[in-house]
Amino acid sequence: MENDNDQKSQDEFPIHWLEGLIQKINGRNLSEIALSTGKTPSGHIHLGIMRELLVCDAIKRIFEEKGKIVHFRLFIDSLDAAKRFPGYIKEDYAKKNIGKPFALIPNPINQNDKNYAQYFGEELESIFPLFGIGAKIVWTHELYKTKEMKDMIRIGLKKNEEVKRIVAKYLTASMSEEQKDIYLEQQKTWMGAMVICEKCQCTQKKQKDGTISPNRVLEYDQKSDSCYYQCPACGYKGSVGIESGLVKLNWRLDWPAKWTIFKTTCEPAGKDHCTPGGSYDTGLDLCKNIYGYEGPIKLSYEWLRLGDRDMKTSKGIVFTPAKFLEMVDPKILRMLIFQTNPNKHISIRIEELEQYYNEYQRIERIFFGKEESTETEKKEVEFIYPLIQVDKVPKEFPAQIPLKLVTVLAQLKSVLKEEIIFSKAKEYLISNGNTSNLSIEEFRIIIKRALNWIDEMQRIINTEKDPGKVKKLKQKTEIFTFVPEITQNIRKNLDQSQVDALKSFLDHSKEMAAFTEENVKNVMMSIREKLNIKPMKIFQAFYRIFLDAKKGPRLGPLMTMLDKSWIENRIKEAIQE
Repeated sequence: MENDNDQKSQDEFPIHWLEGLIQKINGRNLSEIALSTGKTPSGHIHLGIMRELLVCDAIKRIFEEKGKIVHFRLFIDSLDAAKRFPGYIKEDYAKKNIGKPFALIPNPINQNDKNYAQYFGEELESIFPLFGIGAKIVWTHELYKTKEMKDMIRIGLKKNEEVKRIVAKYLTASMSEEQKDIYLEQQKTWMGAMVICEKCQCTQKKQKDGTISPNRVLEYDQKSDSCYYQCPACGYKGSVGIESGLVKLNWRLDWPAKWTIFKTTCEPAGKDHCTPGGSYDTGLDLCKNIYGYEGPIKLSYEWLRLGDRDMKTSKGIVFTPAKFLEMVDPKILRMLIFQTNPNKHISIRIEELEQYYNEYQRIERIFFGKEESTETEKKEVEFIYPLIQVDKVPKEFPAQIPLKLVTVLAQLKSVLKEEIIFSKAKEYLISNGNTSNLSIEEFRIIIKRALNWIDEMQRIINTEKDPGKVKKLKQKTEIFTFVPEITQNIRKNLDQSQVDALKSFLDHSKEMAAFTEENVKNVMMSIREKLNIKPMKIFQAFYRIFLDAKKGPRLGPLMTMLDKSWIENRIKEAIQE
């Protein structure tokens, strides 16, 4: 007997987690939608930023499809100060610039070109077209020059007591009475802005114990519109006007100020900001009660990790989007992000690339009606597949070559011409009923990514010290290298029965128009019976003359990929005929 839930229409339930967010945005009845996210450019920006960028990009696409005007901004927080530098930044350079805003720090590579923030921010921006991201960069060092931001500073300073009350409400919620009293005493002189020192350009000093001392505004004179300060980094005392552009809001006010100026509708943020009563909730309260704007819809997300490690830009634990693109199609990352609910972390595992590609191709087959699925899954695929695409949805079923085959083809480059490898790929497509026109340009990109992945896998294997893990990693892909020529040592490693097997195979090959798995299998069986030799010894003979190894990828499929004349010449060279 069906229960009530079974009788409900499927339409009453969301197909995808994004739908709930879309409904919340729809509930605001806006003529224009503003999406935003932000990043401090403390070094090479890691792949983790892509989760919030791609979620915003999906929302943008969905609403633009509905005819809405959508603004999508990435705030590069170039006025944030350098608390630390990654390990790849020279020590003397770091010591000289610690405490300064990133926009005032020279480019670490070329000091005559751009600043530190622009160097790393534009590095990220350069990959936007490759991932299909339509975001506009807003540099906060430029934003703080605008009348709108200067007015936000004035409002924040005029309402400083209310700001302190709101911040304290959240920060002291879990404190004991004693801790609360100490905190409130310390905050009596607190002001919600800091100054870029006129003498040393610092906005803070990092103390020996690791604590940060901000160059906080000590007093704001509304009449003269001036802020008084004493720099903790160099000791300089001074006064600057808001119009000078040297005053920056504390980050707790900076966030809601941006939301208010741009009327932000939604901003995803990491779980560290979004805990109940955390910085996001504090920001929403400040946004509403200090700046008079309701604030954005909050979307919390878990980290995007590299294997079992959290990535951290400032600590140099970085795997960049550009590095990802060297090995992987951008659609794979879009798929992983849209397939995964934001409250679950995503671990990008380079060794699992074949699994990722297989899943993407399965989704693609379902979308184009090439594979059966449940009605529920089909609806989800119809929703998610267009969002996965970097550009428009293909008009016809695209060429699908399994990554396992691609990696074999890629490693044949050392012994076969490109046109032969390309023809092997097209033969595979035709044999599997895929009539899509795969261009040589597309194929080159596929092969290049596969070779980069193989190199990265080899690097990971070489640096892994646990034998058990090494074994598992090697099982994830077939890595092999053809020897350029037959050496005397290779010949020494072939016994007479193996030489006889190679000779026999050469005789049989003359009768074969082409190598197919079936032909190769039949010849191997014939040689085994004729010479009374174990199959493994025959296989090892071929692995030895191909790879100078005892084993390798499955021999039958490998030989069908190789050129027939190349195999025959290699055998002749080995047996010196």
